[in-house]
This record gives sequence, C-alpha cells and structure tokens, in this order.
Amino acid sequence: PSFSFAPSTTPSASPTSICARFFGEVACIRVACCAWDGEICFYDLTQHGPPSSHPTVSAEPSSMPSVKPSISSMPSAMPSSSPTSICSRLTSEESCVRVDCCEWDGSFCVLSTGESFNFRHTSNSLQNSNIGTGRRVGYSITFTNRWTGINHPYLYPVDAHWSPFVYASHSDAYIMWRNGGTASRGVELVAEIGNISDLQGELSSNGNVLDQVSAVGIDEAFDGAMSAPSLHLCVDEGHPYVSGIGMIAPSPDWFSGAYNVPLWDEETMTWYRRVTVNVYAWDAGTEDGDNYRFNNPATTGGVISAFMAGDTKNAVFVSEDGSGGLRVLRVGVLTFELQESSAKCASALIVGETGRTLLSNTIDVQNAQNVATINFRNEY
Repeated sequence: PSFSFAPSTTPSASPTSICARFFGEVACIRVACCAWDGEICFYDLTQHGPPSSHPTVSAEPSSMPSVKPSISSMPSAMPSSSPTSICSRLTSEESCVRVDCCEWDGSFCVLSTGESFNFRHTSNSLQNSNIGTGRRVGYSITFTNRWTGINHPYLYPVDAHWSPFVYASHSDAYIMWRNGGTASRGVELVAEIGNISDLQGELSSNGNVLDQVSAVGIDEAFDGAMSAPSLHLCVDEGHPYVSGIGMIAPSPDWFSGAYNVPLWDEETMTWYRRVTVNVYAWDAGTEDGDNYRFNNPATTGGVISAFMAGDTKNAVFVSEDGSGGLRVLRVGVLTFELQESSAKCASALIVGETGRTLLSNTIDVQNAQNVATINFRNEY
C-alpha cells in the first residue's frame, strides 16, 4: 500500500505476500524481487536480501505482469515500492514488530531474512467459509512430509523420520517460536531429542494459549507420509492463531512447523474453511552441527534461524533448480480444515473464573456434566 508514514493498524498481509499474489510462473518472474519454486511465487531473499542499513525505497520492478492475478483479494493498485520498503516506512519499534516480516534492529525497521520461510500459502490455500469468528470452532490438522532425498539430496539420512508434533491455538500475545528468537526449554527439547512433554507444560501454563493437541511422529519419511492429531484444535475469536513444531530426525536441533498462522479472514471476520501452507527447515540455535548427527556440543547464544541457500549445493536442505541455481524447498505441508461441528470445541470449557486455560492435550467431554477432563498424554 502506498503510505508515507507508519500505519495506525497492522497491515493485513506481510510484505513478502506481494509475490504470493501471483499464481502463475509467467506473472511471477516478471517481478524483479519474486521467484517461482515450481508451485508458488515467493519473495526471493537469497537474491534480494534485507538492507544492511537504513532501508530506502527500492527500485520498482522492471515490469509488472500484463495480466492481473485472478484472486479476489487483489488490491486495486499494486504497491508503489518493493516489499522491503514497507518495513522501512515503519518508524517505531512498536509498529515494526507488529508486522510479521519486519524486525527492529535497534534503530530501524528492516525486512527479516528468515520470515519468508515461516510458512507460504499454497495456490489452493485460504478457502473461506461463512462461519463468523464469534463462534468457537475446531480444526483438523494434517502434516504431509516433503523432506526427501530428491528434494534435499545432500547427506539425506537413511533413517529419516519425524518426532511427534505439537500444535497450539493462541492469541497474538503468545509466541511458541519465531525467527531470530531464543528457543524455550520446551522448544529446545523438541528440536534436539523429540521430547514434547516440556513444551506441553509450557502451553498448559500460559494464559494466552487456548488449546493444544499432539500428533504421532512419522517413522519413515517417504514423500507423502502423513501425521495428524486424533483431536480437533479449538480456536475462538480471542485465540485465532495456530503454531506448531516437530523435530526433523535425526539432527542436532532441527525442526519444522509454523508460527502465528491466522485461521480467520480479517476483512470478513469469518473462519477459513481450509488453510494449506508449505513449511520449511529451521535450526533451533541450541546445538552445533552441520549434518544429521546428534549429540553435538551446545551452541552458546544461538537463535532460531531458517535454512537458506548459500553459495554451495553441498549443504543440508539445499538443492539445485532447473537453471543451476540453488534453493531450499519445503520439507512439509500443513493443512488446517474447519470442523464447525466439533463436539470437543462446542462442549469443552474454555476459560475458568481466573482466566486460566482449561483445554488441554486430551479432553473427554462428559455428557452428564458437560465438563472437560484434562489428561495429558506424552506420545514421544
């Protein structure tokens, strides 16, 4: 959007979503900062990284697509500058950190390098419904593996598998993990050894978390292998985001998942019927190692970061594209499907008198008393 000052409200989409608006390769590659990964158009941070100093308005794309992308949310006019300049227009830390793809460097608001690897919507994502956000609903969750020797050839392990997964619904005040952040003890244990119990405890004690579910791991990570919680994840108007995590195994401290995925349409205030996103590989920043071996020395002062293509194909998760360029492909796909008639979410108690979250990993709704019984299960 064309504005000369920080917006009074948070933009409804992150800067990198400019590229995501183009659903065809021809339209995508005509925009200078965008690249096509074979399925979706994304902002190519490997070629157009964030500015190293105070950002300035970048050059206009060399040409705009001749055909307007066929999506209903297409703005009436294209942004007047590149994605990186949107962050630079936010002049305070408060306004900067409210935009997912921006971060505050102490003096200026800059485009966060790793944010574009949080999640990327697929071409058939964001199918809307007519169910308003005032109604509490449930979502089924499916993780589909795309981490394979073909997609990620360098040192791909013979015993590739996934640890159990944990998902939580929450408000914007909770952060399970994020690019540039420090891993909590729970996140560290998931990333290093696949133990989810500490993270489950963190979730149950946080008043900004509404619900949590877990799913079994994937014993053999073949293309298309799936994992799904047996329970629906409940969301409501105050807790419309979902975050999740699962260990890439074996590995030092690597994982995948997504954080702060919105399940509602801000314009219509309705729940999405279906949300499908590609997810990528991340380093928790807690243990050294550049291959799939574990039990390495601890990392001091490390932060969570995304794996990105460098200058060699001999690196984990890196592959070559058709023209000899380097890329990091998705390691999985997360699908969230609306379950508007979920008995769990319609019947279970959500908040007690003290404001403490009552929903948890396993809930047995008692028909006679219509209350929730908490029973944590550790499935690692």
